[in-house]
Amino acid sequence: MHVFSLRRSTLQPRLFQQACRLASTTTTRRIIARQRRIAAQQPTPLPRSRSAPQDEEEEAIRWFEQDVDTGATRRIAGNPEELEAAELRQKIAALEKELAEYQNEESDEDMLAALEPEDRAKVEKALRERKQHEADVTDGLNVSLDMPPLTVPLLKKFNTSLREAALHPNSVSKRKDLWRWYGRARYSIPALSSMIPTKAWQLLWDIQSVESPTNP
Repeated sequence: MHVFSLRRSTLQPRLFQQACRLASTTTTRRIIARQRRIAAQQPTPLPRSRSAPQDEEEEAIRWFEQDVDTGATRRIAGNPEELEAAELRQKIAALEKELAEYQNEESDEDMLAALEPEDRAKVEKALRERKQHEADVTDGLNVSLDMPPLTVPLLKKFNTSLREAALHPNSVSKRKDLWRWYGRARYSIPALSSMIPTKAWQLLWDIQSVESPTNP
């Protein structure tokens, strides 16, 4: 019989306390030793790589495409809709760049030189009408200020964005560019607001107003 199972009445108080302490210490040592044996038998867990969650996330969705004729499937690197959208954005950007090149004077001259006299006269007339239209639309938009040289490029950007937004009123990107350059110019040029023409103010209002007929 263990010493701590004796009734307290058969021992003196001090001896009873010592017996309880001895039993408690012995039991605690046995428990610690048992836990150490169990821990030693368990395999040591391998440290997880920091990139594991990212790898698991990347492997969570796998995209495949199927050939219509053969029915064969193959795995692709990413979401086909995102890949197609990225390809379309690249094509649109290339077309916009090509269109901008065709709109400059050198491209116009090269194009006219390659035409027959009759066609050349028609194209020259169309070009004159286009230039006149651009002049009418952009007249009165330019902002001119006497300012430090460091702020001159910023004002040029703002004037260019005014012109582009006026020529392409339905272009969302032109609207965003104009508002962005207006914000930068207003922040860097304190006197800007007092020098903006009325027509330019109207354009700035139109690109932000939901009531404007050109605002999509």
